[in-house]
Amino acid sequence: MAAIWKRNDRDIWVVDYRDATGKRRREFAGTREEAEQALAKVIQTATETPLDVRDRDITVKDYGTRCLTSAKGDLAARTYCSYDQLFKRHIEPSLGRKKVRELRRRDVRQFLATKRQAGLGKNSIRLIKATLSTILTQAVEDELLQANPALGRFRGVRPAGVSVTDVNPMDQDQSQRLDATLTRLQAENRLSPVYAIFFLLLHGTGLRPSEARALQPEDLDLRKGTVQVERSADLHGRIKATKTEEPRKVDLSGRLQRRLQDYLSWLDLEAMAKAQSGMLFPGDANGMLDESQLRKVFKWILRQAELPHFRVYDLRHTYASRLLSAGVPLLYVSKQLGHRKPTTTLKYYATWIPSEDRRYVDAMDTALEKLGTSPWHQVDITEKKAMEVVEKFGGPCRGRTYGPLIKSQLLYQLS
Repeated sequence: MAAIWKRNDRDIWVVDYRDATGKRRREFAGTREEAEQALAKVIQTATETPLDVRDRDITVKDYGTRCLTSAKGDLAARTYCSYDQLFKRHIEPSLGRKKVRELRRRDVRQFLATKRQAGLGKNSIRLIKATLSTILTQAVEDELLQANPALGRFRGVRPAGVSVTDVNPMDQDQSQRLDATLTRLQAENRLSPVYAIFFLLLHGTGLRPSEARALQPEDLDLRKGTVQVERSADLHGRIKATKTEEPRKVDLSGRLQRRLQDYLSWLDLEAMAKAQSGMLFPGDANGMLDESQLRKVFKWILRQAELPHFRVYDLRHTYASRLLSAGVPLLYVSKQLGHRKPTTTLKYYATWIPSEDRRYVDAMDTALEKLGTSPWHQVDITEKKAMEVVEKFGGPCRGRTYGPLIKSQLLYQLS
């Protein structure tokens, strides 16, 4: 969509539009007439761009399937599975029969509104829209569309009363119960130390499960109380970079250090008994822990602890929310979690930052009391300091300026 409007602060007209790739562009004109002429030129350029006639009548279903298949090798396994599932479950049934070249922004808006009215959460809608936008961006590059109709925000498609969040941390009582259950099950030999320490590590460091699965024993520095996080694992157990592609060090509590020290001793004994993969948390086949198996074991642990349903990833949310609730600085928590920007941490966990009515402004009064009754702009110079100034600079010493040259000039003018 394109439009023209006048800036409030300047006598300038703005031509606001999106180019063929969906990127927002703005051009400026001195008068409305010039702006209308520029807008007409933009529209004419867009309509004159030739489309690929080979796939003129291809449907969203056929094109989307082809697009995802060709991108399978370039996408992470988890991302591809998510796109494929969302496309087959939501996009294909609703828009699959429509021709790609006939897809318009109103179609996308109506499609998303229908999904929200069906009860889907905000995050689910976001993922569906991202999947559709990825496919249609490729359609623009293949010259099937002039612009991506799924780009940008859509107004008026979210029904009132719908507020769904994926952040579901445990409260303090649930957190303590989980910790005690993991310790008890390990002591009773009902749970392998691999799983017990794995979940305790997630609970006590906020690591992503994919990061913890890729850890190696040498990543632990128990003397300094840190763990080095520089890789993660995909669904198929392949090593890849972390989400932000940046390594980081995460602090360990004293209790967690002791648990890890005992675990490493146990792991050394296991390594002597049978060949190991070199992973901190080896799987059944001497490889990494299987993600689906982790979910099953965690579900069983929750039943043993008589806790409601939680995801493995909720241990990360629990760690972050508990630190922030305790008044730990946001920047520290963000660094521990491996967020690229503190605003990401604030976006998801602002609810848990204390907001009681504390009299922080009283600190100003305390600071002023320390200064005494003298006005803030006056300096109380003791006799000892005054003599030091005289010896160093010479001349009067209790004025606001100690420079002898300036003082001499003032005395000359007064005489």
